[in-house]
Amino acid sequence: MIIKQKDSKDYRNRKLLYEYYSDFYFDIVPLFGNNGGSIKLERKPFIQSFHKRVEEDVFPEFLENPVIFSADLNEIEAGLIVVANEWYKTIRIWNINIFPEFRQRGVGSALIKKVTEYAKSRKARRIVLETQSSNFPAINFYLSHDFYLCGLDTTCYSNNDIQKKEVRLEFCKCL
Repeated sequence: MIIKQKDSKDYRNRKLLYEYYSDFYFDIVPLFGNNGGSIKLERKPFIQSFHKRVEEDVFPEFLENPVIFSADLNEIEAGLIVVANEWYKTIRIWNINIFPEFRQRGVGSALIKKVTEYAKSRKARRIVLETQSSNFPAINFYLSHDFYLCGLDTTCYSNNDIQKKEVRLEFCKCL
């Protein structure tokens, strides 16, 4: 597998299909009382497998100076990861997409490793990313690569994110 940095101009306005299936989600349960509160994330099964499929730009139009790495297997693009610098010595992963026929072959792990090396070379203190509470496979993947939950937003995508089981979860990896 070869990981290469690509020219972001070649990916401007390029669309990719993002798709996943999930049998589980994390239910967000706010627990508040007179003495304080907490938020519980409880793993629950979907009644039937959840399927998310959306076509999006490789990176958002507003993103300045994105850095794109591709993973190539036998000279075929197998996946992409898009990152950008943020304030406070943070690198944000804006997008990671492993093409379906290359999943479970180490492509995502190789891209995370490359971004970790890149972040360290930039003297970043952490890497952050977002996913949804419905994307159980991605959550497990990030946890297995030393990311941990560092925040959530219950109304990021709509006013009904909890009910839709698609709460924005923010993950972090300290370097």
